[in-house]
Amino acid sequence: MIATEEQRDQLGEYVREIANLLELRDWTFTVAHDAPDDPAYAAVIDCRYGRKYATIQFCRTFLTSQTPEQQRATVCHELIHCHFKGVE
Repeated sequence: MIATEEQRDQLGEYVREIANLLELRDWTFTVAHDAPDDPAYAAVIDCRYGRKYATIQFCRTFLTSQTPEQQRATVCHELIHCHFKGVE
């Protein structure tokens, strides 16, 4: 199932909520309309550390194939990349 615009907006709000908890309040996040190139990934993030901006792509079945706990873990995992981007 492909996420609707409303679902993508809700996912963006959820990403923002988790980002705030992970001390990424000064970052801007966009939930992309397209899925990751590799279907093996539930999500991928493209971080622009100097601009504090990131785009997150979620697989097409992210909202239906993962439990809420798995979704939270995936979002947290992707957001953690923002912290490490500055030391890569």
